[in-house]
Amino acid sequence: MPYEYEKNDWESYDEKYPIEKQPDSIITKNKLDRMELGIERSNMTFETGNIGISNTENPSVSIVVDEVDHTRKLNILFPKQKEFEGAIIDDQDAKEDATWSSAKINQLVTTLINQVNELSYKKIEIETFTSNITLAEKGSTINKIIFNWKMNRVPMELTLNGKDITTALQSITVSDLITEDTMFTLRAIDEKGGTSSKAVTISFVNGIYYGASTLTPNTITSAFIRTLTKQLSSTTRIQFQLTALENQYIYYACPVKYEQPRFFVGGFEGGFYLLTTVDFINEYNHTEKYNIYISTNSNLGYTIIDCK
Repeated sequence: MPYEYEKNDWESYDEKYPIEKQPDSIITKNKLDRMELGIERSNMTFETGNIGISNTENPSVSIVVDEVDHTRKLNILFPKQKEFEGAIIDDQDAKEDATWSSAKINQLVTTLINQVNELSYKKIEIETFTSNITLAEKGSTINKIIFNWKMNRVPMELTLNGKDITTALQSITVSDLITEDTMFTLRAIDEKGGTSSKAVTISFVNGIYYGASTLTPNTITSAFIRTLTKQLSSTTRIQFQLTALENQYIYYACPVKYEQPRFFVGGFEGGFYLLTTVDFINEYNHTEKYNIYISTNSNLGYTIIDCK
């Protein structure tokens, strides 16, 4: 096929002139549609279509785009060869070597197509794989997770944790009951056996609690801790900000099993001390030992605390 592509002659937009005077300085929907069609078709699989012999005098070649299967098919029809002139040849192998049979043509073109496909082959790749939930509080139950993904092309096979799913999908909702750390792995396989996989882990962690209150230090209860602001985290290294008014102290609660925090305010370390340790019961009735820290002073106003 002759090379027919004509490169766009783009020019820089000049706001001094009207758009109709500089059409090659803007991108229109028609131009974008043309670009997208070219990208789509360049990624279509190139396959052998109808290869055979016809009664015409001249060969014909065509490439047919199948928008449904996302393939380009090469069709070639060769003219029927004339019978042998002169002596009759009884050797069938000699006839096959001396003539173009449909089978021979098909074999040669199939080899050519395979070589072209080998050069243009792009291994399947899962570019992104995400879920709407990655953290949940210990003691809770997840009963619905939405997964989304993006791939460079449609795979031949697609599985989520080993279970087959429709290859054309880009999202799926899982309604399993999950109460502990669980990994979900998306795996794709292409037509050549190439594979790609990505994983998402749903982690069950504790809450870090903080807030300002006038509560007297000797009356710390689970109910009080649950009134504070909660941040799900697998570490105590967080930053938070709040306003402590008159007679209000800043409280901070974290699991004993976590690495205990160092408090920094305005770049200086200190200002907090360990008040007590309690058996904290969260809103899902999960019990765990928590350390309760309190600011040394009250009425600190607007404060940003870095826990490191």
